[in-house]
Amino acid sequence: SNKRKKKSSKVLILCIDRDDDLGIKTTIKTPVIGLKSCQNAAIKLAMSDPEEADANTIFAAISEYDKLIKEGYNCEILVISGDKAEGFKADKKLAKEFNNVQKSYNPKEVFFISDGVNEREIKPIIESRVPIVSIKRVVIKHSKSLEVSYAIFGRYLKSVVFEKKYSRYALGVPGILILLYGFLTY
Repeated sequence: SNKRKKKSSKVLILCIDRDDDLGIKTTIKTPVIGLKSCQNAAIKLAMSDPEEADANTIFAAISEYDKLIKEGYNCEILVISGDKAEGFKADKKLAKEFNNVQKSYNPKEVFFISDGVNEREIKPIIESRVPIVSIKRVVIKHSKSLEVSYAIFGRYLKSVVFEKKYSRYALGVPGILILLYGFLTY
């Protein structure tokens, strides 16, 4: 009986795009509610910018939604967005969109799917209205281009240390400044 009660309470799987990349890159207006609408939004965002972290966060929210539905939970999925200016204006819009959905869906718990970027600023907006029972941070695995960047950076460091024409400036000038600072401090 208690287990059935837990699974019948409404869980809202929430994905927040504070800087409104979804609206800017796809012209989709938020709130986006429901599985099909969120799938459509994630696909359109990924198609417009394959490197967009918010698209991956929406896909992660869809994945969690599927898992919870299979486990028998009563849940809904929601994407809301702020404003490209971020800050107060964005948070005000997020709060308004969340309030409107909260009135119609009336969730008892929120499962917050975050890209981790603005989580600290967003959490109080949601927690002041509905308890957040879980947070999942979506971290994107590195790509080959990142490995290439590391290789280039490694070569640059090697040339700075071992090639005289570069090391004289890269190590010599800061080295002299550090020695001068130490001498003046003493």
